[in-house]
Amino acid sequence: MIQEDTVKLLRECNAGIKMGVSSLDEVLPKVQSASLRSSLEKCRQAHGKLGDETHALLARYGDAGKEPSPVAKGMSWMKVGVKMGLDDSDKTVADLMTDGCNMGVKSLNRYLNEYTAADEDWFEVLLPFRDCVEAAFRLLSGERVLNDPTVVFQSGGKQGSGVALELEDSIYGSVYFCYTSHPELYG
Repeated sequence: MIQEDTVKLLRECNAGIKMGVSSLDEVLPKVQSASLRSSLEKCRQAHGKLGDETHALLARYGDAGKEPSPVAKGMSWMKVGVKMGLDDSDKTVADLMTDGCNMGVKSLNRYLNEYTAADEDWFEVLLPFRDCVEAAFRLLSGERVLNDPTVVFQSGGKQGSGVALELEDSIYGSVYFCYTSHPELYG
């Protein structure tokens, strides 16, 4: 059971990494900012290394891994095409990459919970480290940094019923922490 769950978890990690590489390859030619391009190229290189590491670990178990689901790849391709078709700015690229990272962290956490018998010693050699993944998941799951229950999401644009906090980044532009349009749900 340990080996079976370990292989299944590694397959999912490897497929997710391939999705990340594919998405980065798709948006990199559209990036205008040199600093954003540099950041994304570093991410692409890190994902490539992660892919090589998980592939090598799978090979130790005699497994070739798996490709990302065609449905997931198609949905990603369509989302990138539509969003970039409407607004091909670096801000859109940053939003797409943020969404992809969020989905990757959520998926990884789901698989960690699904394949509980997996030997996770290999996980510690991969980057990002497990504590980074867990911190990202806690934030995605609703752990609050801002102590206001009506601030319910982060966005690359002004949304909801207003903005609680705007942070400016030289690479990614503005990030908005927005109030819900339905504060009665969060009292």
